[in-house]
Amino acid sequence: MKNDHLPILYMLVSSATLMKRQWRLLLCLSWPCLLVSMLTALRVWYFQSDDGLLATLLNIMVFIAVLVWATVRWHRAILMRQSQAQPENVVLSAKPEVRILGYVLVIMLVGLICLLAGMLTQSEVLWLQLGSELMLMVPLAWVISRWGLAIPATAVEDKEYGLYFAWQVSRQYRGALFVLIGLLPALLALLLVSASFDHVAVAVLIGPVAYLAWAYEICVLSLSYQWIVQRQAIEKILNHPGRTSSYKSV
Repeated sequence: MKNDHLPILYMLVSSATLMKRQWRLLLCLSWPCLLVSMLTALRVWYFQSDDGLLATLLNIMVFIAVLVWATVRWHRAILMRQSQAQPENVVLSAKPEVRILGYVLVIMLVGLICLLAGMLTQSEVLWLQLGSELMLMVPLAWVISRWGLAIPATAVEDKEYGLYFAWQVSRQYRGALFVLIGLLPALLALLLVSASFDHVAVAVLIGPVAYLAWAYEICVLSLSYQWIVQRQAIEKILNHPGRTSSYKSV
């Protein structure tokens, strides 16, 4: 598989097609995330910078918890081929959410380190400040692109999962994954964060836009994981025709 590459354009188009065809099911599985996104944006507009630290931390905790819960449901619906199932028939255990929450906290720690580094390199010149922010986003985007595959693997409770597993599996496809699940969401996040919340219409719009961006990236991550696992399963069969692949079909 040395000459195999993860097809970036194919993944982007396939993810958009998946959202278009399955939007009703996916919305049923994740409507609380849409609601929390809208309420969070309205809260930011209403309080601006006057809200207390405790309330802000509580809002972040609720947002992350709902996001992780909805992420697991989406990955399972996509990868376990439950597109025809009703949302109430999707049975989940608590283990995937807890593990993924741990991954998110580790990634947030890396992001905090990048934020602290950014505070040390602040500049009054606008273009220098933007350049430093982009440069600090690159390491975080790289880490997310290398660890991101742990999320769908854990969501479907595959035989192999975890940050080390994701780092090893993503090594061969690190360039494409950096674009798909590292750089693209980082740029989208930068645009959303830089949006002005001076008008209520902007706050109302930001919530659904952030939800759609998250949903699209979930589809990209799921399909990328599926493509990589299936390619590696085929490679194992070709190299060891007498052995059963260690990867289960997704």
